[in-house]
Amino acid sequence: MSIGKKTLHLALLGSLFTAGCANQTTPSPETIALREMCDELERKLFRDPAVRSFLIYPRCEPGRVTLNGSVRDYEGWEEAERIAASMPGVRQVQNNLRILQEDSMYPDVD
Repeated sequence: MSIGKKTLHLALLGSLFTAGCANQTTPSPETIALREMCDELERKLFRDPAVRSFLIYPRCEPGRVTLNGSVRDYEGWEEAERIAASMPGVRQVQNNLRILQEDSMYPDVD
């Protein structure tokens, strides 16, 4: 009984996929906890009425959070920093957020 070309190609693709997955390492519990904390921080930043922005991109490292992106006003800038500092294990916050002018989000096009 012979194996068809299509079956052989599918078998080769499957083995390549499996081999690629075998080389991946499992994240450490610390890395998983850090990712979960960063995800929770993003949710809190979006839910907060003073901040409420998709334009904030936190970078989380052990003990440190860096905030990049934009907020509407100084109140949002302060609140985003406060929220980041309140996260468990965060000892330092680097706030690189820019404050947008209300009309700078939609610039005039002439």
